[in-house]
Amino acid sequence: ELVNVFIRRQPLDGVGVIQFLYRHVALSKDLAFRRNVLTRFLVWFEDSSHSTAQKALFLQYVVTPTLLMHATHSSDKTGLLDNDMVLRMHKLMFQPMSSAESMLSTFPDADDTFKIELLRLATVMVQHYHELLQEVKKDIIKCAWVFISSEDSLVKCTAYVLAARFFDVIEGPAKFVLSLWAGLLKLPSVECKVLIRQALDILAPILSRPHMQIAEAGYPQWARSTRRLLAEDGVNSNQTNLVYYLIVSHPTLFYPVRALFIPHIVNHLSKLGLTATSNLESRGLSIDIIQVIFDWEQKGSPATTTGGTSGTM
Repeated sequence: ELVNVFIRRQPLDGVGVIQFLYRHVALSKDLAFRRNVLTRFLVWFEDSSHSTAQKALFLQYVVTPTLLMHATHSSDKTGLLDNDMVLRMHKLMFQPMSSAESMLSTFPDADDTFKIELLRLATVMVQHYHELLQEVKKDIIKCAWVFISSEDSLVKCTAYVLAARFFDVIEGPAKFVLSLWAGLLKLPSVECKVLIRQALDILAPILSRPHMQIAEAGYPQWARSTRRLLAEDGVNSNQTNLVYYLIVSHPTLFYPVRALFIPHIVNHLSKLGLTATSNLESRGLSIDIIQVIFDWEQKGSPATTTGGTSGTM
Protein backbone atom coordinates (compact mmCIF):
# COMPACT_ATOMS: atom_id res chain seq x y z
CA GLU A 1 0.00 0.00 0.00
CA LEU A 2 2.95 2.32 0.55
CA VAL A 3 3.46 2.98 -3.16
CA ASN A 4 -0.06 4.39 -3.41
CA VAL A 5 1.24 7.65 -1.98
CA PHE A 6 2.68 8.41 -5.43
CA ILE A 7 -0.73 8.10 -7.08
CA ARG A 8 -2.13 11.06 -5.15
CA ARG A 9 -2.14 14.22 -7.22
CA GLN A 10 -0.95 16.42 -4.39
CA PRO A 11 2.31 18.34 -3.87
CA LEU A 12 4.49 16.27 -1.58
CA ASP A 13 8.09 15.26 -1.19
CA GLY A 14 8.27 11.53 -1.85
CA VAL A 15 12.03 11.21 -1.60
CA GLY A 16 11.84 9.86 1.94
CA VAL A 17 9.40 7.13 0.89
CA ILE A 18 11.59 6.15 -2.08
CA GLN A 19 14.67 5.97 0.14
CA PHE A 20 12.74 3.88 2.66
CA LEU A 21 11.70 1.38 -0.03
CA TYR A 22 15.22 1.17 -1.46
CA ARG A 23 16.81 0.76 1.95
CA HIS A 24 14.40 -1.86 3.31
CA VAL A 25 13.81 -3.91 0.17
CA ALA A 26 16.23 -3.40 -2.73
CA LEU A 27 19.23 -2.96 -0.43
CA SER A 28 18.10 -5.40 2.26
CA LYS A 29 20.72 -7.96 3.25
CA ASP A 30 17.98 -10.53 3.90
CA LEU A 31 17.85 -12.56 0.67
CA ALA A 32 14.88 -14.64 1.84
CA PHE A 33 12.90 -11.45 2.53
CA ARG A 34 13.65 -10.01 -0.91
CA ARG A 35 12.71 -13.27 -2.58
CA ASN A 36 9.47 -13.36 -0.60
CA VAL A 37 8.64 -9.81 -1.72
CA LEU A 38 9.08 -10.78 -5.37
CA THR A 39 7.04 -13.98 -4.93
CA ARG A 40 4.20 -12.11 -3.23
CA PHE A 41 4.29 -9.44 -5.93
CA LEU A 42 3.74 -12.06 -8.64
CA VAL A 43 0.67 -13.29 -6.74
CA TRP A 44 -0.52 -9.71 -6.24
CA PHE A 45 0.09 -8.87 -9.90
CA GLU A 46 -2.67 -11.28 -10.97
CA ASP A 47 -5.21 -9.55 -8.69
CA SER A 48 -7.36 -7.37 -10.95
CA SER A 49 -8.52 -5.32 -7.96
CA HIS A 50 -5.14 -3.56 -8.01
CA SER A 51 -4.73 -0.97 -10.75
CA THR A 52 -1.98 -0.96 -13.35
CA ALA A 53 -0.87 2.35 -11.81
CA GLN A 54 -0.18 0.57 -8.50
CA LYS A 55 1.62 -2.25 -10.26
CA ALA A 56 3.74 0.19 -12.27
CA LEU A 57 4.79 1.99 -9.09
CA PHE A 58 5.68 -1.26 -7.36
CA LEU A 59 7.77 -2.26 -10.38
CA GLN A 60 9.47 1.13 -10.41
CA TYR A 61 10.34 1.42 -6.72
CA VAL A 62 10.57 -2.17 -5.49
CA VAL A 63 10.82 -4.98 -8.05
CA THR A 64 13.20 -3.59 -10.68
CA PRO A 65 15.56 -1.93 -8.13
CA THR A 66 15.67 -5.18 -6.14
CA LEU A 67 16.66 -7.21 -9.20
CA LEU A 68 19.20 -4.60 -10.26
CA MET A 69 20.84 -4.30 -6.83
CA HIS A 70 21.05 -8.06 -6.44
CA ALA A 71 22.74 -8.40 -9.83
CA THR A 72 25.26 -5.65 -9.19
CA HIS A 73 26.01 -6.38 -5.52
CA SER A 74 26.25 -10.18 -5.47
CA SER A 75 29.09 -12.20 -6.88
CA ASP A 76 27.09 -14.88 -8.70
CA LYS A 77 23.54 -13.37 -8.94
CA THR A 78 22.02 -16.62 -7.66
CA GLY A 79 19.41 -17.12 -4.94
CA LEU A 80 16.91 -14.40 -5.82
CA LEU A 81 15.44 -15.73 -9.07
CA ASP A 82 14.94 -19.24 -10.36
CA ASN A 83 13.46 -20.75 -13.52
CA ASP A 84 9.99 -21.10 -12.00
CA MET A 85 9.84 -17.40 -11.09
CA VAL A 86 11.06 -16.38 -14.55
CA LEU A 87 8.44 -18.58 -16.23
CA ARG A 88 5.79 -17.02 -14.02
CA MET A 89 6.97 -13.52 -14.94
CA HIS A 90 6.86 -14.59 -18.58
CA LYS A 91 3.27 -15.80 -18.28
CA LEU A 92 2.10 -12.69 -16.42
CA MET A 93 4.08 -9.98 -18.24
CA PHE A 94 6.34 -10.85 -21.14
CA GLN A 95 3.94 -13.12 -23.01
CA PRO A 96 1.05 -10.62 -22.94
CA MET A 97 3.47 -7.88 -24.05
CA SER A 98 4.60 -9.87 -27.09
CA SER A 99 1.72 -8.66 -29.27
CA ALA A 100 -0.39 -5.53 -29.32
CA GLU A 101 -3.60 -7.56 -29.22
CA SER A 102 -2.69 -9.62 -26.16
CA MET A 103 -1.37 -6.51 -24.40
CA LEU A 104 -4.69 -4.75 -24.92
CA SER A 105 -6.77 -7.74 -23.84
CA THR A 106 -4.65 -8.55 -20.77
CA PHE A 107 -4.07 -4.97 -19.59
CA PRO A 108 -6.97 -2.93 -21.01
CA ASP A 109 -6.30 0.00 -18.66
CA ALA A 110 -2.52 0.07 -19.20
CA ASP A 111 -1.07 3.53 -19.64
CA ASP A 112 2.34 4.49 -21.00
CA THR A 113 3.91 4.49 -17.52
CA PHE A 114 2.89 0.86 -16.98
CA LYS A 115 4.33 -0.12 -20.38
CA ILE A 116 7.59 1.70 -19.62
CA GLU A 117 8.03 -0.08 -16.29
CA LEU A 118 7.40 -3.48 -17.87
CA LEU A 119 9.99 -2.67 -20.54
CA ARG A 120 12.49 -1.52 -17.90
CA LEU A 121 11.98 -4.74 -15.95
CA ALA A 122 12.57 -6.75 -19.12
CA THR A 123 15.72 -4.72 -19.83
CA VAL A 124 17.19 -5.47 -16.40
CA MET A 125 16.32 -9.14 -16.83
CA VAL A 126 18.03 -9.28 -20.22
CA GLN A 127 21.11 -7.37 -19.09
CA HIS A 128 21.73 -9.23 -15.83
CA TYR A 129 19.77 -12.50 -15.89
CA HIS A 130 19.84 -13.52 -19.56
CA GLU A 131 21.07 -17.02 -18.67
CA LEU A 132 17.60 -17.66 -17.17
CA LEU A 133 15.74 -16.42 -20.26
CA GLN A 134 16.51 -19.14 -22.79
CA GLU A 135 12.93 -20.43 -22.83
CA VAL A 136 11.33 -17.00 -23.02
CA LYS A 137 13.78 -14.92 -25.06
CA LYS A 138 11.69 -14.97 -28.25
CA ASP A 139 8.75 -13.32 -26.52
CA ILE A 140 11.02 -10.73 -24.90
CA ILE A 141 12.41 -9.51 -28.23
CA LYS A 142 8.85 -9.49 -29.57
CA CYS A 143 7.99 -7.12 -26.69
CA ALA A 144 10.66 -4.72 -27.90
CA TRP A 145 9.48 -4.80 -31.51
CA VAL A 146 5.86 -4.24 -30.48
CA PHE A 147 6.64 -1.11 -28.47
CA ILE A 148 9.22 0.32 -30.87
CA SER A 149 6.20 1.22 -32.99
CA SER A 150 4.54 3.08 -30.09
CA GLU A 151 3.39 6.65 -30.70
CA ASP A 152 4.74 7.72 -27.30
CA SER A 153 8.39 8.70 -27.67
CA LEU A 154 9.42 7.55 -24.18
CA VAL A 155 7.83 4.12 -24.64
CA LYS A 156 9.46 3.84 -28.08
CA CYS A 157 12.94 4.76 -26.82
CA THR A 158 12.68 2.46 -23.79
CA ALA A 159 11.81 -0.38 -26.17
CA TYR A 160 14.88 0.49 -28.28
CA VAL A 161 17.08 0.17 -25.17
CA LEU A 162 15.55 -3.25 -24.44
CA ALA A 163 16.22 -4.41 -28.01
CA ALA A 164 19.81 -3.13 -27.85
CA ARG A 165 20.42 -4.97 -24.57
CA PHE A 166 18.92 -8.12 -26.07
CA PHE A 167 21.26 -8.21 -29.07
CA ASP A 168 24.21 -7.32 -26.85
CA VAL A 169 23.87 -10.57 -24.88
CA ILE A 170 22.00 -12.77 -27.37
CA GLU A 171 23.38 -12.86 -30.90
CA GLY A 172 20.76 -12.16 -33.54
CA PRO A 173 20.58 -11.56 -37.28
CA ALA A 174 22.63 -8.62 -38.49
CA LYS A 175 19.63 -7.11 -40.29
CA PHE A 176 17.83 -6.62 -36.97
CA VAL A 177 20.78 -4.79 -35.39
CA LEU A 178 21.19 -2.62 -38.50
CA SER A 179 17.48 -1.83 -38.41
CA LEU A 180 17.76 -0.70 -34.78
CA TRP A 181 20.84 1.41 -35.54
CA ALA A 182 19.18 3.17 -38.49
CA GLY A 183 15.93 3.68 -36.60
CA LEU A 184 17.67 5.26 -33.61
CA LEU A 185 19.69 7.64 -35.78
CA LYS A 186 16.52 8.92 -37.43
CA LEU A 187 14.57 9.47 -34.21
CA PRO A 188 13.99 13.05 -33.07
CA SER A 189 16.60 13.16 -30.32
CA VAL A 190 15.33 16.09 -28.27
CA GLU A 191 12.76 14.38 -26.04
CA CYS A 192 14.63 11.13 -25.31
CA LYS A 193 18.23 12.08 -26.01
CA VAL A 194 19.62 10.13 -23.05
CA LEU A 195 17.78 6.91 -23.97
CA ILE A 196 18.68 7.21 -27.66
CA ARG A 197 22.37 7.67 -26.83
CA GLN A 198 22.22 4.81 -24.34
CA ALA A 199 20.79 2.43 -26.94
CA LEU A 200 23.32 3.52 -29.58
CA ASP A 201 26.20 3.15 -27.11
CA ILE A 202 25.05 -0.43 -26.46
CA LEU A 203 24.76 -1.21 -30.17
CA ALA A 204 28.06 0.39 -31.24
CA PRO A 205 30.37 -2.42 -29.97
CA ILE A 206 28.06 -5.01 -31.58
CA LEU A 207 28.72 -3.48 -35.02
CA SER A 208 32.37 -4.55 -34.89
CA ARG A 209 31.53 -8.22 -34.30
CA PRO A 210 32.30 -10.61 -37.20
CA HIS A 211 28.67 -11.43 -38.07
CA MET A 212 27.95 -7.70 -38.56
CA GLN A 213 30.51 -7.15 -41.30
CA ILE A 214 28.01 -6.78 -44.14
CA ALA A 215 29.84 -4.75 -46.77
CA GLU A 216 28.32 -2.14 -49.05
CA ALA A 217 30.61 -0.51 -51.65
CA GLY A 218 33.65 -1.60 -49.67
CA TYR A 219 32.42 -0.28 -46.32
CA PRO A 220 30.22 -1.89 -43.64
CA GLN A 221 26.54 -1.27 -44.22
CA TRP A 222 26.10 0.53 -40.90
CA ALA A 223 28.83 3.04 -41.84
CA ARG A 224 27.30 3.76 -45.26
CA SER A 225 23.83 4.31 -43.79
CA THR A 226 25.25 6.59 -41.08
CA ARG A 227 27.13 8.63 -43.68
CA ARG A 228 23.98 8.97 -45.80
CA LEU A 229 22.20 10.41 -42.80
CA LEU A 230 24.81 13.18 -42.60
CA ALA A 231 24.30 13.95 -46.28
CA GLU A 232 20.53 14.18 -45.84
CA ASP A 233 20.56 16.29 -42.66
CA GLY A 234 21.38 19.91 -42.26
CA VAL A 235 24.41 21.20 -40.39
CA ASN A 236 24.06 21.46 -36.63
CA SER A 237 20.88 19.38 -36.66
CA ASN A 238 20.12 17.03 -33.80
CA GLN A 239 20.85 14.00 -35.99
CA THR A 240 24.20 15.39 -37.18
CA ASN A 241 25.21 16.14 -33.62
CA LEU A 242 24.16 12.60 -32.65
CA VAL A 243 26.45 11.07 -35.28
CA TYR A 244 29.33 13.28 -34.15
CA TYR A 245 28.64 12.25 -30.55
CA LEU A 246 28.94 8.60 -31.60
CA ILE A 247 32.23 9.26 -33.38
CA VAL A 248 33.60 10.94 -30.26
CA SER A 249 32.32 8.17 -27.97
CA HIS A 250 33.44 5.29 -30.20
CA PRO A 251 36.50 6.46 -32.14
CA THR A 252 37.87 2.92 -32.48
CA LEU A 253 34.70 1.74 -34.21
CA PHE A 254 34.78 4.62 -36.69
CA TYR A 255 38.53 4.58 -37.30
CA PRO A 256 38.48 1.96 -40.12
CA VAL A 257 35.72 3.93 -41.91
CA ARG A 258 37.04 7.41 -41.16
CA ALA A 259 37.40 8.24 -44.87
CA LEU A 260 33.60 8.37 -45.06
CA PHE A 261 33.26 10.94 -42.30
CA ILE A 262 36.33 13.18 -42.23
CA PRO A 263 35.40 15.20 -45.37
CA HIS A 264 31.98 16.01 -43.90
CA ILE A 265 33.49 16.96 -40.54
CA VAL A 266 36.14 19.19 -42.12
CA ASN A 267 33.62 20.97 -44.36
CA HIS A 268 31.06 21.57 -41.63
CA LEU A 269 33.09 21.93 -38.46
CA SER A 270 33.09 25.72 -38.50
CA LYS A 271 29.30 25.74 -38.75
CA LEU A 272 29.00 23.33 -35.85
CA GLY A 273 30.77 25.17 -33.07
CA LEU A 274 32.09 28.48 -34.32
CA THR A 275 28.91 30.37 -35.20
CA ALA A 276 27.25 32.91 -32.94
CA THR A 277 24.18 30.70 -32.63
CA SER A 278 26.11 27.60 -31.57
CA ASN A 279 25.18 26.37 -28.10
CA LEU A 280 27.61 25.18 -25.46
CA GLU A 281 27.08 21.51 -26.31
CA SER A 282 27.85 22.08 -30.01
CA ARG A 283 31.00 24.01 -29.17
CA GLY A 284 32.20 21.29 -26.83
CA LEU A 285 31.39 18.66 -29.45
CA SER A 286 33.41 20.52 -32.08
CA ILE A 287 36.46 20.46 -29.80
CA ASP A 288 36.00 16.75 -29.08
CA ILE A 289 35.66 15.87 -32.76
CA ILE A 290 38.84 17.78 -33.60
CA GLN A 291 40.65 15.75 -30.93
CA VAL A 292 39.34 12.52 -32.47
CA ILE A 293 40.62 13.51 -35.94
CA PHE A 294 43.98 14.43 -34.45
CA ASP A 295 44.18 11.08 -32.65
CA TRP A 296 43.25 9.26 -35.85
CA GLU A 297 46.00 11.10 -37.73
CA GLN A 298 48.53 10.24 -35.03
CA LYS A 299 47.43 6.61 -35.13
CA GLY A 300 47.63 6.45 -38.91
CA SER A 301 50.86 8.43 -39.38
CA PRO A 302 53.26 5.44 -39.22
CA ALA A 303 51.33 3.75 -42.03
CA THR A 304 51.29 6.94 -44.08
CA THR A 305 54.96 6.51 -44.91
CA THR A 306 54.16 3.23 -46.66
CA GLY A 307 51.06 4.55 -48.34
CA GLY A 308 48.74 2.63 -46.04
CA THR A 309 46.43 5.56 -45.34
CA SER A 310 47.01 7.75 -48.36
CA GLY A 311 43.83 9.41 -49.49
CA THR A 312 42.01 8.82 -46.18
CA MET A 313 42.52 12.33 -44.85
